[in-house]
Amino acid sequence: METFNYKKNLIYLKTVVRATIKGLIAADIKKGIEKKKYDKKNKKKKKKLSFGDLLWIETQKLMIDVILEAIENADKRSTSFLPALAYMGQFSIKPGDYNIKIVYYNSSNKAIKIKKFGKQQIKLNGLNLFQSSFYESIKR
Repeated sequence: METFNYKKNLIYLKTVVRATIKGLIAADIKKGIEKKKYDKKNKKKKKKLSFGDLLWIETQKLMIDVILEAIENADKRSTSFLPALAYMGQFSIKPGDYNIKIVYYNSSNKAIKIKKFGKQQIKLNGLNLFQSSFYESIKR
């Protein structure tokens, strides 16, 4: 897991910046909608707003919140496309040169995919990461 922690701070920063920008934009839009309640000349509340006008102004502000929530949930929904199963392996080997390959097996122990990385140098204090993926539809 430590291999992937180096991106963690960047992900947190991106999330905070995105949420802050969305919040500031929403507040600015709501402020503009709220101004419809006031007289432009003396900035006092308008007395002639009907119940329908007030209801429409509040509905617009609520719609901004709903839209922002829907946009935020889109980030969460994208995880539904992740595979049902994911495996990761970690192996301790001595530094040196190795021919690296990742072999995927099915339930009958038959190799169904091989990813070859060729001759690779494994370093003692470096990031020795080999990434591969294989997507197979589950037959039900």
